[in-house]
Amino acid sequence: MKPSTPFESKITLIFAGVVLVLLVLAYTALQLTRHAQTLEKQVEHAQEVLDTLNAINVHTLHIDVKRQNFIITGDQTLLPHLDVHRVHRGQALQRLRELTQGNAAQQEVWHQIRELLDQRRAMSERIIELRLSAGELAARRYSDDTPMLQTRVRLAELLDTMEAHEQRLLRTHQTKHDRAQAINAYAYALLALLIAALLLTTFWFIRRQLRANEAGRRALAASEQTLATTLNSIGDAVVATDTQGRVSLMNPVAERLSGWGFAAAQGQPLATVLHLIDEHSRAAVDLPVAQVLSSGSSVGLSNHRLLLGRDGHEWPITTTAAPIRGAEQQTSGVVLVLRDVSLERAAARALRSQNELLEQRVRERTAQLQQKQRRQQAENHVLDAISSNQPLSAVLETIAHEVEALMPDALCSILLFDPEGVHLHHGAAPSLPAEFVRAIDGLQIGAQVGSCGTALHRNQQVIVSDIGTDPLWADFAALALPLGLRACWSTPVRSGSTQVLGAFAVYYRSPRTPTASELEYLDDWSRLTGLAIERQRDADAIEALNHSLERRVTERTAELELARLEAQRLSQVKDIFLATMSHEIRTPLNALFGMLELLGLRALDHEAQRMLGVALQSGQALLHIIDDILDFSRIEAGKLEIHPEPTSISELIELSADSFRKLSSSKGVRLLH
Repeated sequence: MKPSTPFESKITLIFAGVVLVLLVLAYTALQLTRHAQTLEKQVEHAQEVLDTLNAINVHTLHIDVKRQNFIITGDQTLLPHLDVHRVHRGQALQRLRELTQGNAAQQEVWHQIRELLDQRRAMSERIIELRLSAGELAARRYSDDTPMLQTRVRLAELLDTMEAHEQRLLRTHQTKHDRAQAINAYAYALLALLIAALLLTTFWFIRRQLRANEAGRRALAASEQTLATTLNSIGDAVVATDTQGRVSLMNPVAERLSGWGFAAAQGQPLATVLHLIDEHSRAAVDLPVAQVLSSGSSVGLSNHRLLLGRDGHEWPITTTAAPIRGAEQQTSGVVLVLRDVSLERAAARALRSQNELLEQRVRERTAQLQQKQRRQQAENHVLDAISSNQPLSAVLETIAHEVEALMPDALCSILLFDPEGVHLHHGAAPSLPAEFVRAIDGLQIGAQVGSCGTALHRNQQVIVSDIGTDPLWADFAALALPLGLRACWSTPVRSGSTQVLGAFAVYYRSPRTPTASELEYLDDWSRLTGLAIERQRDADAIEALNHSLERRVTERTAELELARLEAQRLSQVKDIFLATMSHEIRTPLNALFGMLELLGLRALDHEAQRMLGVALQSGQALLHIIDDILDFSRIEAGKLEIHPEPTSISELIELSADSFRKLSSSKGVRLLH
């Protein structure tokens, strides 16, 4: 082995020095690379957090839209889709928790989001439950009363807070990553300078250049990989061009929207790959590449732009263009971001459609309520007329006017049955021609006697939509048509006991078939008309009965007055008779008592004395009888006042027995008491 020459030793020493420096720099570069990789992972981590937040927001929007659709339509097939979005949102929320595990502030916000989502889910489940059990109105009322909108706004605020935080982390990590890349590049540059200074030879210069090129290639590959990952993760379409406006980069979303694969689009003019038109005028829209390159600032296109895909599909988009600047702030191309707003527009259209449907239902319901209120007011007006005992003609006129007010263009007619139930007579027809009213007054019902006569003959509702062609009006069309009457609907008017009282009809001046609500009107107003007629007939019957009772009472009163006068006359005759009898009897009795008293003054034997006593007693008894008869007469005439007093029954019986004892003894009768 030859000894080393000084040059060789020097070269060896220099080589060893270079190797040592290379080793030191290699170790440093390795650490810097590892640090750069760590920062790259942090960037990817922050980007994943942003993507997860975006997924939570998107799933929440889908849940809200499908719940709103379910409230309006009640379509239960929407519920499984809603549950799927809830599951995906829950997975995204769990992944967000894992990604922010080491960040206390983000964890606190995560817990707030979790509580808010649980609260919204409880309210949502309650709304769905109410929609299934109580209907749309109850679910919507509960939704309006709950803080659903406030929680949605609060959720958006929390998501924006986390997103802003992660954006700051992303910018910080990106800055550190760029700084590490720069330091790494400076280290390799320093290595190249040292090699150039030590070796000053082409060999070592080329060697250093090769090493530098290799380092640049790796850095570029890493940068391209990072850029590709970032582009693939973005939910919007991203297209980059060079300064000539030719496509240099596309992400998968841009490929899907444009219909161009990157391999086919690369190097193509941007206008060839992206064809934009105005949504309303369908005119072509120029891409702002030249404007961005010339101004060096970002440009955004107005809304209402459509991207025409290569397959003919049209995508509503919003577009923003910005310059691509190098390290020296030189513009090297343009990047365009195109956002597909199809879902947003579909959601907006769905909401508009739902709102329009809801407004239509509100208008229809309001019209129904107003019509019902007008109908109720009309019925109350008629009932007031009935209860106020107005004449039947006035009540029927009121009914006809109210019906014509409720049924536009209708001409109301009410016909009354005669007592025999054969002919119809005019009741009310305020708007019918007087000539027609006179012509049908007294009409006899029959099988083909217009609408009213046929309805009463059949005892059922008859609808004639065209008088000119209906055979029921064959004998009366010549009367009705010249007067402009073209349709007639008639229904029998019945009492509460189903007795037919007349006919209720409406005429129209054009052929017309009734709706279900109009048929209901006919039935309701015919019943109300029957009530009015029946009420009037009852009133007439009551009035006739009152007249009969008054006549009978008058006759009976006259009879009683005659009987009273006759009784008064007989009483007067009786009084005269009693007075005469009392006078005619008392006069001879007084003479008899005088003669007997004179006879008693003479000396008489025992038997004569006994007979004289009997004669006096008999006269006294007769006098008592006359006094009693006069007392009874005075009692009946009310001229004798009787005062009840306490008495002894035994004493009264004893006195009565004494008055008859002598008479009974003379007859051989024994009184027992």
